[in-house]
Amino acid sequence: MQEAAQLDPNNADLHYNIGVINMQQGNVLEARKAFEQALKKLNQAMPMQPSIFQLLISTKVTDLLRKMNALGNSTADIKKFNELRDQKKMICSRKVLKY
Repeated sequence: MQEAAQLDPNNADLHYNIGVINMQQGNVLEARKAFEQALKKLNQAMPMQPSIFQLLISTKVTDLLRKMNALGNSTADIKKFNELRDQKKMICSRKVLKY
């Protein structure tokens, strides 16, 4: 996954997933670096919005991330993870933020 991030360094999802993997492996410092990179890439990809709007997005994304991180590896959990990931992508997409 590190190689993929090097090939596509602006892909916030890759950095996020690297963070998740590092957290699962107990590499907290590496996870934090990856999460910070993901946030940096998201901030570069979307224009700044009024603070209340940004706060609402941040709260919703944080809630989705908590739910995603609480899931296991069962087929049902993987399906739910993918649904939550798609919701997160929609919230963070430029199309949604423009409205």
